[in-house]
Amino acid sequence: MTPRPGVPPTAAQLYDRAVGETNAGRLAAARRALRQAAGRRPDPDLAARIEGTLAYLDAETGDPVLALASIRAAAARPGVGERTRAVLVGQAGLVAMRRGDTDDALRDLGRAIRHLADEPALLGQVALNRGNVHLQRGDLVRAGQDFTLARDAFRACGAPLDEAKARHNLGYTDLLAGDLVPAIRRMDGAREVLARVSPLHAATCDTDRAAALLAAGMPADAERLLVAAAAAYGRARVRQPQAEAELLLARTLLHHDAARAAAAARRAARRFRGRGAGTWAALADGVALSAAAVHRPDPRLLPAIDDAVRALGARGAREDRTRLRLHAAAVRISGGDLDGAARVLRSGVPAAAPAPVRLLARTVRADLAAARGRHRTVLAIAGAGLDDLAAEQARLGSLDLRSSLLLHALPLLHRGLRVAAGSGRPDLLLAWTERARDLVTRVPPLSPSPDPAVARELAEVRRLRVFGQGPDDERRERELMESLRGRLWHRAGSGAVLPRVDLAAVRAAADGRGWWRSPTAGRRRRWPRSSSGTADPAGWWGWARPGPSPRCWAAWAPTWRPPPASRPARWPGPSTPGCGPGWRPWRSCW
Repeated sequence: MTPRPGVPPTAAQLYDRAVGETNAGRLAAARRALRQAAGRRPDPDLAARIEGTLAYLDAETGDPVLALASIRAAAARPGVGERTRAVLVGQAGLVAMRRGDTDDALRDLGRAIRHLADEPALLGQVALNRGNVHLQRGDLVRAGQDFTLARDAFRACGAPLDEAKARHNLGYTDLLAGDLVPAIRRMDGAREVLARVSPLHAATCDTDRAAALLAAGMPADAERLLVAAAAAYGRARVRQPQAEAELLLARTLLHHDAARAAAAARRAARRFRGRGAGTWAALADGVALSAAAVHRPDPRLLPAIDDAVRALGARGAREDRTRLRLHAAAVRISGGDLDGAARVLRSGVPAAAPAPVRLLARTVRADLAAARGRHRTVLAIAGAGLDDLAAEQARLGSLDLRSSLLLHALPLLHRGLRVAAGSGRPDLLLAWTERARDLVTRVPPLSPSPDPAVARELAEVRRLRVFGQGPDDERRERELMESLRGRLWHRAGSGAVLPRVDLAAVRAAADGRGWWRSPTAGRRRRWPRSSSGTADPAGWWGWARPGPSPRCWAAWAPTWRPPPASRPARWPGPSTPGCGPGWRPWRSCW
């Protein structure tokens, strides 16, 4: 209802305005409209709605316990209709969700949904909130079902802003399921609608985008977004989302600044406890202990970690419980309690766990094997983890995402290289240095973009990098790079992973007809015959300029020599015909 010019708005019109302001994240304007509506002598049914919505706003910025009591009191008041009671029960479920009381939230939101089937706008709001409860409990299937129900309900009643919220939440569900490309596509599409409405909506989009960046192995980019989002929430005095952003910031800092991560997690835990959000406080406690274990793995942390693991398990936070349990095993290994670490690791990691958690588990298992002197086991675990990463990278179309995921596998790569370097075996060292080279240079073929918008933005980025001057050009370059990243992130990869082959497989496939290519010189040569008459790439020395890995050459040169039948009478040098200055013997690395 729209008030006529010159006529004061009615209580119902003011209430509708307040609901719109609330959904748009403009909480101060919503509170003013509700107080005006309460002064227009509304009927008991509308008065209960006004009181319930005011209580919800108080829960966002003040005391959720008192707010919950006010909502329940309004729902129990005489003269309140069933439809209004369902709305109030849904608001009570939302406040319970914010506090982390997921059992109460599911009960209240389920009751509300059953009474709102014929009210698509209200049904969508309640389904959206119940989907968030399922996310908190780790039930991604039910969360996706509720977000789909909300999206369809909002689309049916012509509510594009709320529909964008549901699409954003579907993207976040994809993110938790480890499906980054559709997650980013959905969240970016929703952000185009939501970010224009209010700073709070923009902060929510940025918080969840930071979670995607963190999952992709880009903590520095995620940190920048989260600091800004937490500040925006703080300015609006919306403490629950502020604490959630601080908690995600702590997870982000865990990758490169464990001391700051612990401080941010403790700060978030204090905010959660101040609001009575016990489940959220337990999550923050777990991250603070993980950060402490990474920063200084002291066995004296173990009693607190074990208590936190039990608390997280009791609250259904499976992924956080698994991550903290792995950090507890790492602390036990550093303290020499190898049997205790093995007991912790025996419970395993779910196959559906996100890639960073799976790689962390392999890293801890590799450390346990190294502590027991089982170096072949270390290499097997590290190799399996790198294969896991390769499969994850193959599903992504963006070079940015592919390379960033490497962050999660670097600890495994370091452990494999350390064992290979200490083995005294040049063949093993070469195999792992080649594996490292493959891992950090595994990129798709590059060609000019067929997308004219991408090509235009790339051209402008190149121009700015050559001719740009001053902060305005720097800011424009950052904007263009963010735009390009967003476009490229939306492309899915082929999912194909090229298998590694050993030298025996190469010989068998060649069968005397093969060619080999020097990775450093790019020159192609036919394999010569050995003394037995068969093609023998292993016994032949090519000639190439020194490559980018002189240590690889140094490892092989003292050990490998061609067999006598294929050894040239005189090693070519700078004066040898066909060999220019700086050429040296080089054996192909497979």
